[in-house]
Amino acid sequence: MNIVLFLSAPVDMEPLYKGPVPVELIDAGGRSLYEKNYTVWKKHFQDSPLFVIDPSGNRVFSELCGNSDTLNLPSTGLFSKIFIFSAFACSFSLSPLSLFAPAYLDPESLPGLCIQAGEFLNTPLGSETLAFFTSAERPSPLSIELGERVFRSSFSEIFSIKNFLPKPDKAPAGAFLPLSSVFTLNSYRFKEYLSGDNAVLHENFIELEKCWKDKSSLKAFLRDSAARLNSIRFEDVISGMEEKLAVDAALMPAEIDTPAALLGTLDRDRHGNFVEGGAELSNVSGCLIINRSEKRLVLSNLANSLVLSSEAGTRVGSL
Repeated sequence: MNIVLFLSAPVDMEPLYKGPVPVELIDAGGRSLYEKNYTVWKKHFQDSPLFVIDPSGNRVFSELCGNSDTLNLPSTGLFSKIFIFSAFACSFSLSPLSLFAPAYLDPESLPGLCIQAGEFLNTPLGSETLAFFTSAERPSPLSIELGERVFRSSFSEIFSIKNFLPKPDKAPAGAFLPLSSVFTLNSYRFKEYLSGDNAVLHENFIELEKCWKDKSSLKAFLRDSAARLNSIRFEDVISGMEEKLAVDAALMPAEIDTPAALLGTLDRDRHGNFVEGGAELSNVSGCLIINRSEKRLVLSNLANSLVLSSEAGTRVGSL
């Protein structure tokens, strides 16, 4: 099985970083969110190759981290990421099964996820289905729509879509699949599904496979494909499956894609500040402060702000 982690859209963190960087790669307190979570994923899935989808045009991940394979893709939509990685997996004969998750997610924050994923994927159904993992012991009727529970423990549940057969008479799922969903997908079955009811997408899939192999036209094709695919909703494409499921975003950890969200994951003082480096504070609250210069910062009467400092300069802005 492949582990596929999505990085969020890059944000401006100058002067600490020369260009925009995904929040998961920001070093705050000694390690980035990605580095922390990478250790956990590898602990539970030691034999699984780990891939990172980086939307940064300047290959930020490759510069800051080097412990996994990176796909530098101009993709923002969930469906675009799934489609492009599936073509990549088929092109290079990788494991057909992949577990997709946002890079900011600590898998141990969802009770039983790693244990259940391992057990579930060893079942016949686990290698064939599209399965979504939730942290809800008893999801409300509004959370799950037309899904089938296939595995349950005392901590959480797994719901799945049974197969990839087009069923045009079925109504589309009325809810949504948030970017924070954790799910497994068989890339080869996904390709078969597209061939049945999505001829244009299937043709694009085949062309993308060819480009991954010869690489001569890959960059341009990826750019053009992502532009088309980013507007397609994943749930709209899979709505023809016999069983459909949507996960309420409230069941998943909140997205961490901004400096303000990152602050919520860090150890803060009694005034809600995270401070790294030399700083003297007076009437300062709710701030993310990172000082990597030799000078000591003196801050007063500041709230809910981002303060970044290096030898190149100091920047103060709103979170």
